[in-house]
Amino acid sequence: MKPPRPRTGDPADIRGRDLLGALVLHLMVFAVLAALHFGHRTQHPQTLKRVQVTMISANQLAQMQHAVDRPKPKPKPKPKPKPKPKPKPKPKPKPKP
Repeated sequence: MKPPRPRTGDPADIRGRDLLGALVLHLMVFAVLAALHFGHRTQHPQTLKRVQVTMISANQLAQMQHAVDRPKPKPKPKPKPKPKPKPKPKPKPKPKP
């Protein structure tokens, strides 16, 4: 490892490497600021919307509800009752001879 060369001349002299370092640092700061600025979306305030409310009577409400044709559900078919078997008459006992 070589020892660093002692600087010769005025310590306030600016070398090309110093200028390049300053330029790179400024470009990095500019890139970060540009990314922060363009990376966020600007939020537009939402416009207030007006809602109009009116009072109606119960009769008017009923008319409005009945004006809408709603399909009525079909009644469920009733199950047919099973036919009951007819009672068979018991055979009469025949007298023995």
